[in-house]
Amino acid sequence: MSISEAPVSRSSAVTRINSMTGKIFGSAVLLSGIETVTNALGQLPYLDKTWAPMALKVFILSQVFAFLGPWFMKSPVIPQRVHAFVVLALLLTWPLQVHDPSLLPVGYTPWIWWAISLSTISAGLSTPRFVSALFFAGEPIAWFFLRQMPIGGSATILHSAQDAIYAFLVSCCISIILVFFRGEASLTDAANQAAAEAEVRRAEIDAIEQERARVDALIHDKVLTALLMAANGTSQERVPEVRRLAVDAIEALVTDEAGAKLTGDTTVYAFFGALLDKFKPESSGFKVTESGSSDLLIPAEVASALSEATIQAAANSLQHAGPNANHAIHLKGYAKGVKIVIVDDGKGFRPARVPKNRLGLRLSIIDRVEAVGGRVFIDSKPGKGAAIILEWSSK
Repeated sequence: MSISEAPVSRSSAVTRINSMTGKIFGSAVLLSGIETVTNALGQLPYLDKTWAPMALKVFILSQVFAFLGPWFMKSPVIPQRVHAFVVLALLLTWPLQVHDPSLLPVGYTPWIWWAISLSTISAGLSTPRFVSALFFAGEPIAWFFLRQMPIGGSATILHSAQDAIYAFLVSCCISIILVFFRGEASLTDAANQAAAEAEVRRAEIDAIEQERARVDALIHDKVLTALLMAANGTSQERVPEVRRLAVDAIEALVTDEAGAKLTGDTTVYAFFGALLDKFKPESSGFKVTESGSSDLLIPAEVASALSEATIQAAANSLQHAGPNANHAIHLKGYAKGVKIVIVDDGKGFRPARVPKNRLGLRLSIIDRVEAVGGRVFIDSKPGKGAAIILEWSSK
């Protein structure tokens, strides 16, 4: 992995690592720059009076930019590149700074030496792979040859080689550490991305399953009920009821196809009013009581789920309670929620023994209400009637 690969990433962990290393490295550049500038000031009397002061000023500006840039810019890349190329340019133009090599003292070392290693690291942090490779190899080699020239102090080959190898190894060691941190950050980002994508896929699957359950419930509530009533409608008196159920089923399918759903919240007062209008005693066979209406807002999906579950529970009561049973619906509003009880005094049943292929109770009532954060309770025994309790709270 190239050290230059990480800066282009905008992911969370890598971005934090880039920012942190940029600030730390900028501080190291500034501290090292103080030593370099101190040595440069001591060498100015031996250097060219025009080029040397100018080169030193440019160098100081690059050090300050490398330090301040990561604190005030979104990315430390540009300050690091400036620092790297400024030092390289000063190294390659070093002959311009030495007017007369004979003036240089014995054992002289050009002041640019103290900036080479950090310059190479700056290139590795901020430039493409092939450019950073040129810096890692090129600057030590350039120093190796410069060091043996009179303008570089006329060092021996061994001494020049030691300096070049030292600069190369220091740059490599620090760069490897930074590569490791950025590699770990990239792995963290990849894991987070994979987890996010898996969560999206799970959400998509859940949405598909919920939609499938909703459609299954719609078909059970409307279409199958109408078909069963039609199959059992042997008397002339039941024809109007069968016709009404068939019309309701067709309208429900058309409405669902068109996507006509509640799009806004409703108050408990309006919600109870709609249920009272739906279950008129003269037409529904239910005695309906209501209390606790308020301006508490109920989300559209909650109102829809509670309404559909109430209608299905009422249909179950009419279908299974028996011909002489009494049916009632109690609507109760609270400060933070609502409670709906669909009750009859008919045959009753054992909830644990309801066949799994009977969708009305599980799919159309329990699953539907629980999907919107509500709860369903069933209180029934054979011969003791049945009560289906729907509860929802905004807490």
